[in-house]
Amino acid sequence: MQLYFATSNKNKVCEARKILGIPIKQLQIEIVEPQIWDIKAVSKEKAKQAYACVRKPVFVEDTAIYIRSLKGFPGPFISWVRKTIGNNGLLKLMNGISDRRAVTKAVITFYNGNKFKQFVGAVEGELAKEERGDGWGFDPIFIPAGYKKTYGELGEKKNQISHRARAFKKFKVWLQKEFLFS
Repeated sequence: MQLYFATSNKNKVCEARKILGIPIKQLQIEIVEPQIWDIKAVSKEKAKQAYACVRKPVFVEDTAIYIRSLKGFPGPFISWVRKTIGNNGLLKLMNGISDRRAVTKAVITFYNGNKFKQFVGAVEGELAKEERGDGWGFDPIFIPAGYKKTYGELGEKKNQISHRARAFKKFKVWLQKEFLFS
């Protein structure tokens, strides 16, 4: 079975290939991202749209970051926040706020035209006071619990411990059982 990963983000594809250890094909299509708070519903809708384009088994991955002191904002709207105010703008919103706790969450949704299967990974941590390290997305500003470095400073270690890695590892176990990938 050929697996299609519907995303325009080459970084996500690279991470997925490393974690899953199986061939996946990137599917670059226009998907309208629903502007709703429920990350699982966002992911499910995007998987439906992707499947409608190719009529083959697809999966999508959606990420959110919930900042406790901002009542969960930006949640699944992180992509929009990054495009408009960026990581530095998000950090400015945190000026003067001592509670910097946050949870990152990834949802992978597989859809084959008949059934949906979702896999969730989450990591607790906190926001740094400034961008540190490399990476993409919010990697330079998120410090996972138990670490002093941001995802952006952790390099390959991030692919072992991140919210996305946790979701992809669950997906991999299911794929191995369901489709006998080794």
